[in-house]
Amino acid sequence: MFVVAPTVPAALHEDLDTARDLVRPMVASGFLHEPAGKFSTEDSPQERQAFYETIWNAPGFGKLTMNYYDMTTNRELNLEFCEFLANKIRSIVNDPATAERLIPKDHLFGAKRPPFVANYYESFNKPNASLISLRETPIVRVDATGIETTQGHRDYDIIVYATGFDFGTGALTRMGVKGREGLDLSVDWEDGPSDFGGFSAHLLPNYFFPGGPHGAGGGNYPRYSQDQVDWIADALIYARDHGYDLFEPTQAQQEKWMTMVETLAPQSIFSAEHSHYYGANVEGKVRKFLLNPGGRAKLHEMLDEMSSTENYGGAFLLCTRERQCRIAGGERNGQYRPSFPREDGLPPEDPRAEPGGGGGLLRPGLRSPEHQLLRRDAESAGAGALRRLLDLHGDR
Repeated sequence: MFVVAPTVPAALHEDLDTARDLVRPMVASGFLHEPAGKFSTEDSPQERQAFYETIWNAPGFGKLTMNYYDMTTNRELNLEFCEFLANKIRSIVNDPATAERLIPKDHLFGAKRPPFVANYYESFNKPNASLISLRETPIVRVDATGIETTQGHRDYDIIVYATGFDFGTGALTRMGVKGREGLDLSVDWEDGPSDFGGFSAHLLPNYFFPGGPHGAGGGNYPRYSQDQVDWIADALIYARDHGYDLFEPTQAQQEKWMTMVETLAPQSIFSAEHSHYYGANVEGKVRKFLLNPGGRAKLHEMLDEMSSTENYGGAFLLCTRERQCRIAGGERNGQYRPSFPREDGLPPEDPRAEPGGGGGLLRPGLRSPEHQLLRRDAESAGAGALRRLLDLHGDR
């Protein structure tokens, strides 16, 4: 979904579909930004400084997505860019003490959300703006007229609280989600989440949570979620047409995904000591990487691999009337037949019934143009679920 301000040029309003398609899946970051197309080693130190000037004027997240390919993996390069930014801040902010407080000292560029908005640093030169470091002067109390720190009391008309959030797992572990074989996310995810694709998990049949842990990879989050919702919609269509009743990633599929996460996570610039992408902002939370370090490319690769087989590598199942869609531990093979009433009123065993047909959770047998109608409905449902999930996360 695109929400566009009235000030955006009319051309973008008129061609949103093209812009949306451009940021799918061929653009790794999910942003409509032109990558630099080179590594830092291809430029001399002088050329890098000139390039940094260009990046300084890049729009929004372009300061990350249009930067050198190795900006987020080359520590020395990142430190060089950090020094460039520090000098920029010192040249803009009039008060030296305020400027120093605004310069990050404990993390690399991009490891925490940089201030990408226009004129952010210039705002600290306004007479009605001041920067109070709560590390230096912690809050003592909030009262009816303002805030008291160890430095003294200041009057404020409005207080806006920005206290952070429990990224990745917080909403899911508080919802009481339980699955097969006693799976309880509030307990089993205490040491970190295990999932597949950032939107599903073994032992959680027919449960999709796009935008969940490992769902995004340091880019345009709505685009990652759209990738997931599109795939889920296609999977639902496929399941309906082939009579499958249940979707649940196999243990092997989940382990392969989690191995990718754990193998590539150390290459990230995000710090387990400081980053909410490791849960560092939540006291007592186990530090586990909560993004997809393989990015959109790895997401698409592994989803394509799953959907390349007839039953999605064992993730799709049919149910028997006797089993009533209960899956015994480890019993994931065999040709199960659908147990729910058919749309045509015939029993599943009736030879007159449409091959591959079934009923219940996923209606089979529909063909175009209903394909597109179901896809639209599935996308809407997925987007609604995502919005509800984000509301619980507080991540907007």
